Amino acid sequence: MPRPEPLPECNYACRIGLCAGLCLLVGCASQPPPTSQEQIVQAQKTYSDCLHRAAANLDSESLDVAPVAVAVRDYCTPEYQRLVDVYGRHLDSQARKRLLQKAQTTQLDDAVEIVLQERVSRKRVVDQP
Repeated sequence: MPRPEPLPECNYACRIGLCAGLCLLVGCASQPPPTSQEQIVQAQKTYSDCLHRAAANLDSESLDVAPVAVAVRDYCTPEYQRLVDVYGRHLDSQARKRLLQKAQTTQLDDAVEIVLQERVSRKRVVDQP
C-alpha cells in the first residue's frame, strides 16, 4: 500500500478549513448545517480575495509588516465575520463561543501571512527581466 503524501504546511486557508471541519463535526451531532458547501467556499473566497486586495492596496513596503497587517485585518473584518457566521450558524452557543475565540486569534495571523505573500509576489515581478 502506498504511503500517504505528507501534509503541506498549514497556512491561513488550511486553518480556515480545519476550523470548518471542526464546526461541521460538532454541529452534525445536534442538527444539520443550514449552509451549503457552496456558501462556505464562497465565504472563504470572498475573505481571501479581500485580504489579497487590501494587502496590495495598503502596503507601501516602507512600514513593518505588523501595522500593515492590522490595517488589512481591519479592512477585511466584515468578510471575516461573514465567514465565521457561515461556519458557526449551526453550532450551539458553547461551540460558537469557542469558534469566535479561535477566530479572533487567527484573523491577524491570516493578514500577516497575506501581506508577506504579497511582498514576495511583488518582489518577483520587479526582479523579472
